[in-house]
Amino acid sequence: MKPAIFLDRDGVLIEDTDLLTSPEGIRILEGVPAALERLRASGFQLIVVSNQAVVARGFATKPEVESINRRIGELIVEAGGPGLDGFYFCPHHPKATLPAYRKVCDCRKPEPGMLLRAARAET
Repeated sequence: MKPAIFLDRDGVLIEDTDLLTSPEGIRILEGVPAALERLRASGFQLIVVSNQAVVARGFATKPEVESINRRIGELIVEAGGPGLDGFYFCPHHPKATLPAYRKVCDCRKPEPGMLLRAARAET
């Protein structure tokens, strides 16, 4: 296994706007690209794991969240940071508006499902 750092997205890499539903609202936090570069230089993979209840609440689709995640990666690189090695997100919520996403799952943090999936994929 390769060593990895698991990072949250909202409030860690980008400004937490509560309901980020389009790439236009992304604001990379100050110091993030340089900090990620130091982690990469230390030999770590950089993997983002994030709860995204905007899907469960019907404010964004899974493809829209994937588009946002891609743009976050692009903006970090444009700001001088390294490429990210993976994005994982949980679209579920136990009280979701959309029935398809209303469930208790093993991927919603603090459960370990996203971390375990990433570890399997990155080995």
